[in-house]
Amino acid sequence: MGKYLFIDTETISFNAQKDHIVQLAWLLTDSTGKLFYEKSLLIKPHENKVPDNIIHGISQEKANREGKPLRTVLQYLGEHLNGAKNLVAHNAKFDFVLLSAAGAAFNLFDIKTAAYQSL
Repeated sequence: MGKYLFIDTETISFNAQKDHIVQLAWLLTDSTGKLFYEKSLLIKPHENKVPDNIIHGISQEKANREGKPLRTVLQYLGEHLNGAKNLVAHNAKFDFVLLSAAGAAFNLFDIKTAAYQSL
C-alpha cells in the first residue's frame, strides 16, 4: 500500500486562488498507522497580512516571530512527498491547489499522486 502523507494547511481565507498559507503540518505513516515523521511549522508572512482570525488563532505577530520562510517549509514538505504513495487532507482539493501552486512557484514539486479527502 505504500506510505501515507497526511497534510493540513491553515490559511488567511477560504479562496484557493488567492489564499496564502500561514501554517503547514504533515505526518508520514504506513498503512498500519505507524508514524515515521511529523512536523508543524508556521510560515513567516512575506508581503501578506495575517488578519486576526478566530479560526486558527495565528496572529501576524506570532507568524513573524515563529514563522519560517515559505520556501523552507515547502522544501521540508517536499522531502516527504516523494516517499508517499498516498496523500490525505481534510479539504484535499483546496489544500492541494494551494500547495501545488506554491511548490511550482519555487520549482520544488507538483502534487500528482493519489489523494484522499476526509471532508
